[in-house]
Amino acid sequence: MLAIRFYDGHGEGGLYTGPHLLRRPSFNDLIDVVFKLENSNGIYFSPDPLPVTIALLNYSTGNSDFNLVFTLVNDRVDSVRTFEITKANIFIESNEKITKTLKFSPPRPGFYCVSCTINDRLIRSMLFGYDPEKTETRLTRERDFNEFWFQHNRDLAAVQPGYKMIKSDQSTAELDVYLVELMCLDICRSCGRVWSGQMLRRLTFAKVNRFLSYCDTFRWP
Repeated sequence: MLAIRFYDGHGEGGLYTGPHLLRRPSFNDLIDVVFKLENSNGIYFSPDPLPVTIALLNYSTGNSDFNLVFTLVNDRVDSVRTFEITKANIFIESNEKITKTLKFSPPRPGFYCVSCTINDRLIRSMLFGYDPEKTETRLTRERDFNEFWFQHNRDLAAVQPGYKMIKSDQSTAELDVYLVELMCLDICRSCGRVWSGQMLRRLTFAKVNRFLSYCDTFRWP
């Protein structure tokens, strides 16, 4: 009979019910790379370089030399471009951690992926933003766009708006606030608030949609 005792230093204890797997540790089990961010949202701005800090951890029982290759590439999956490649050799003792910082120079505003490859076996990567608000996005237009646009406008015109106006508790003696809801499509309901200092009448309002983007939240400034 083989008895095995497990120790989980980060867990809360208890019995492990399986499935049970006993194997020799692989390279990926003994080595790890962790990206550390100077800015918690991963956004950086010109003219400063793009700083990338990694922590390399050696969980093995022996001291080792590691060959690291860092690459800076764009975030496009249809046309990947490599802008910078940096190589380094690092010696790490058993159960030790070494931190290394590199600085890249992205050619223009946008999002970039920085990857770290160790001994051609382990790859870790992270996406960074570099002056993202100045990004000039390439316009893409499919050949059937006009047909698509016409069809969806016709579908939208067939939807019953089902307007609802609900007076909000944000109203005051001087200002009335209404929550306005309407159907955009059969599966999409849009809503917003209308402020009026006088009696409501039939008006036309511009509507602005706000969507989540990279590292964004639904909090309105």
